Amino acid sequence: MRIRLLKEVQLELVAPDGRCVQVPLVPNAKRIQLLAYLAWLRGEEVSREKLLEDVFGHGLSDEEATPKRLGEAFDSHRKFLRKDVREAIAHLNAAAGQELIPPNLDVFSTRQGLWRLAPTCRVIDLEAVSTLHQIIEAARRDGRLTNAVPDDIKEACDALLQAYPGDFLQQLIDYPANFDPWPSSWVRKPFTLFRDKYLQALWYSAEYEVHQAQHLADACQAGASGADPATAMLQREHYGRAAQLYQTYALHSVNHRFDTKLSFAFGRPGREHGERVIMSERALRHAVRLYGALGATYLVDQLYLAYSRQMRRLSSEQWHPSQETLQTLEQAKSNTSASRLLA
Repeated sequence: MRIRLLKEVQLELVAPDGRCVQVPLVPNAKRIQLLAYLAWLRGEEVSREKLLEDVFGHGLSDEEATPKRLGEAFDSHRKFLRKDVREAIAHLNAAAGQELIPPNLDVFSTRQGLWRLAPTCRVIDLEAVSTLHQIIEAARRDGRLTNAVPDDIKEACDALLQAYPGDFLQQLIDYPANFDPWPSSWVRKPFTLFRDKYLQALWYSAEYEVHQAQHLADACQAGASGADPATAMLQREHYGRAAQLYQTYALHSVNHRFDTKLSFAFGRPGREHGERVIMSERALRHAVRLYGALGATYLVDQLYLAYSRQMRRLSSEQWHPSQETLQTLEQAKSNTSASRLLA
């Protein structure tokens, strides 16, 4: 069984001969949370009590969240999931004219009160993102990303971005009432964890494009004859891609309060904004500088308008740009000469 949890939750059966069939999942928030809760742990066992508390007891009063009621909810949703899977198996076997998948194949595995996904399940999107992130992290720890981003790491970043169609349970999270009270929902941890991996890949991809453009500028200066039109165009393309990547980072990293690293320090003396606020504004400045250097002041205006609207909405109209950001905006709007890219 192949499971996907990024953006849209999907469950797919894969027979030994390669035949596939999608398991139709009823859009029930608790049932999908049950599948996702065990799936994101990817083989790690969890006690029945903790599973019941996190998934079925969340948001309920003590009177409502009795062990009996939570156990009944768990058993009910588990049975419906099993029913969906076994109906899909029957459909696949009937289409094949033979038993390719055992009719009693189960999504769940239990041992001495501990629950996990069955060994036949693979969470393919989380596995792919985590594997690629490990490559990037190893390079960072080894100091390979201090001054430049090597080609093999850029390839890993590109592959990670391709493997990340959206955030963890994104379609469900678009309706926060499914997780009330959402500030204490278990979903926030994996949501933030996989965002970290995605945003890191975005940042290093942007850095790679900047370094490539700077390398072309250095080569032109070393030749002392100026840049030929083809080289200048290539340099602009690198800077343009970098600006777009920084822009995506700036807007995506602060688009949802579910992220545990997105917090504002207004009214809390001695506290700083959360990591997402600090890094998103830094990415904004990078994108603005590059758009200004490219002479695309209309893109500067579009980006800043979208970013400021988003930040004010998230901060209940309390966010204001830093002085550094305002200075960067002013400089970018006055810098309309693309030739400055070669400086």
